[in-house]
Amino acid sequence: MSIRTSPATKWATITNSDTADLTHACRAIYVLTDGNLAIVGHDDNAVTIPVVTGQLLPFEVKRINATGSTATAMAAY
Repeated sequence: MSIRTSPATKWATITNSDTADLTHACRAIYVLTDGNLAIVGHDDNAVTIPVVTGQLLPFEVKRINATGSTATAMAAY
């Protein structure tokens, strides 16, 4: 896996879904509201983490599940 260090050039609001993966791999997740995010990695490993508004998570995820997520997020591509 290569690590990308250049700034993001695209971003999009993520709609949490238990079935629909993101259309592009994201470099990081910017959190818009406090709560929990149920994230799923490219290896299908799922974890729910507590987050706060303004937090930047340096995770490349394929999906943020609706079930278990109480926060909203924006991903920088």
